[in-house]
Amino acid sequence: MAYLYDKQHPEEIIGEIPNYVTTTGDGDVVVYDGAQNLYKIPLYSSEEVLKMAEEYVGDMEFSNYQREKYHLYSR
Repeated sequence: MAYLYDKQHPEEIIGEIPNYVTTTGDGDVVVYDGAQNLYKIPLYSSEEVLKMAEEYVGDMEFSNYQREKYHLYSR
């Protein structure tokens, strides 16, 4: 398990990477799936994740149930 911390508030854990093995020189992380496989995956900043999510959903409208369930209060 690896823990991600905010640089401005290093006392706060802001994320976890289960089955963490190592970090590569280009900033990706290597994780183990428990079945003898290793995967190299990118590690995105929260800003990058939000941008990708906005691009994915585009102009989609959400129901009140979806807004509550997924904490989409700003959309």
